[in-house]
Amino acid sequence: MSKISSQLLTGLFFILGFFLSAAKGFGQSTAPEESLLDELDSLYNSLYAFDYEKFLQEHGSYDAFRDIIGRYSQEAEAIQSEQAYFKAKNILYIFYRYQSDPLIPFSILDETIEKARIMELPEYEADFLYKMGSQYSRYGQYDSALANYERALDIAELNNFYNIRGATINAIAILYSRILDYPKALIYYRKSLEYFSQNDVIDSLEIAGGFGNLADVYSRLGVGDSTLYYSRKEYEIAIRLEFPGELRQALKGLTAGSYLTGRFKEAISYSDSLLSITEGTSSEGYMKDAYLYRSKSWYALGNTKQAFEDAATAIEMADRFKNLKSKIYAYEWLIELEKKSDRFKEALELLMVKNDLVDSLEMAENDRKIDVLALSHELTIRENSIAALREIKRLNEQELYFKNIIIALSTLVFLFSFGSIVLFYKRRVQTQKILAQNAESKLLLTQLNPHFIFNALTSIQFYLMNEASKEKALDYLASFALLMRKVLEGSRRTYISIEDEISALTYYLELQKVRFDNSFDYTISVDVSGEASEIMIPPMFAQPFIENSLEHGIFKMDNGLIEVSFTQKGEKIIIVIDDNGVGVGEAIQRKRDHQSMASDITNERIMLIKKLYKQRVSFSIKNRLDPSGKTLGTRVVLELPITPNIV
Repeated sequence: MSKISSQLLTGLFFILGFFLSAAKGFGQSTAPEESLLDELDSLYNSLYAFDYEKFLQEHGSYDAFRDIIGRYSQEAEAIQSEQAYFKAKNILYIFYRYQSDPLIPFSILDETIEKARIMELPEYEADFLYKMGSQYSRYGQYDSALANYERALDIAELNNFYNIRGATINAIAILYSRILDYPKALIYYRKSLEYFSQNDVIDSLEIAGGFGNLADVYSRLGVGDSTLYYSRKEYEIAIRLEFPGELRQALKGLTAGSYLTGRFKEAISYSDSLLSITEGTSSEGYMKDAYLYRSKSWYALGNTKQAFEDAATAIEMADRFKNLKSKIYAYEWLIELEKKSDRFKEALELLMVKNDLVDSLEMAENDRKIDVLALSHELTIRENSIAALREIKRLNEQELYFKNIIIALSTLVFLFSFGSIVLFYKRRVQTQKILAQNAESKLLLTQLNPHFIFNALTSIQFYLMNEASKEKALDYLASFALLMRKVLEGSRRTYISIEDEISALTYYLELQKVRFDNSFDYTISVDVSGEASEIMIPPMFAQPFIENSLEHGIFKMDNGLIEVSFTQKGEKIIIVIDDNGVGVGEAIQRKRDHQSMASDITNERIMLIKKLYKQRVSFSIKNRLDPSGKTLGTRVVLELPITPNIV
């Protein structure tokens, strides 16, 4: 373990121990949820609230800290606080990820992810899967890291977890950038930027960082225009919202983009600005790459001396911040400078130094690969052990399951048999009831048809008794025959099309016009969304009310008018029958000696349709009035259900 990591852990526990002993004490009883969450927040904040260089390592403190966090986890479970439990697990993971044994944080994450899955808490599951991806990425296990990131992303997208989704997309982009797959890195950086730009947000730390990430990838690809574009975007937000970190990153990108696009003076100017805000600070490392672009810009402007000085500074900065790759890049440029200056001996000496650095980098990379392979082997052993334990647990649970299911199945078979018998008889009774009601509906319709035929024959009788019109009798009887055919077809069917209903009404009204010596006129209009031949309604509902208009409303009038309209409203047909007769009150007076059987049958048909099909059917009769209250006639409104085109 590195010196910094050891000191970090020492300082961490020192402050944690001080905090715990002063604020709570190790033996205090279980706290309520709010108090427990406050203490966990303080522990979390203390992870980053110290100067670790002031302390020495004390190994004995680690186990004590683990026990404290373990007790907090038990307290959280005891009071059933999911938030406190997972917060304690997160603190434990953060603490152990800095220790030399990498298996401990993996075990903590595995246990926590499984717990979240069992408890069906997808937000915590996604969060710790994201942390697992970061842990694998930290040790170069990029395939495993990507697999965990993608699982976290799937859960976050399915449940719309905004923060986890955005962080995971950005982490995947960083991973692809780390393995030098820049095209995929650009795809995910753009996704991240689009995601954080939702809800019309134009200024935020995430958006500024997204612009900076895109600029960094484009600079590595040598695409200067795009590097400049995204660096300027980041710079604008950093200046406006005073983000110092993003400002440094933006100036670094502007330096690179200016050089790559041939704006050499601007590259030097941007590097000067970057130097002015980083020199003598812990952020001075931003200059190691900027000095390299600065040196190349000086050379392009003809200032070879300054180019050499900045190249040497780039090497010094890379060495100070222990960045071997940046140091190699700086040596490569310095060698090129020596060659351009015809100083081949110096170039050869520098080449030998560079080759030694490359060898060191390869050795370090090989050592890292060996460590990764060793870790991978240990993780495989651990995962196999966990898988074996889970399989034993599964088999035990399966055995218990089958024992319980035998009992449950026996009970279910009995209940199913009993229920099936009850359901069979219940359905049989319901079917017989529906058949009886349907037969009753058709019986009422057959009662209506003789009534209608009687009235029609009365019209024929009246017509034939007129000696002057006997030569027209055949035409009249032909129309009557067609009308009878429509009526008889309708009596055999539960539903007919609007087109057939209108056809029957037209024949009926034409025959009645002859009977009434053309003393009235009529109109029939249709306003439906489909074809009138495809929309089905119960038959013979409008005719009885038209008959009432003729017999009691416009009777003995010379200018009678009947207007019939069919209008579709959703799954209903509204039929409106208007006349310009005497109105409802006078018509009732006239009906005292002529009670229409059709109205009673219509009411009974409406009640049966409501019972059989559970649909709303209604009709209303009222006077039509002018603004002064004078009666203009009668209006009948029928509301009938639409059914599929079934005969």
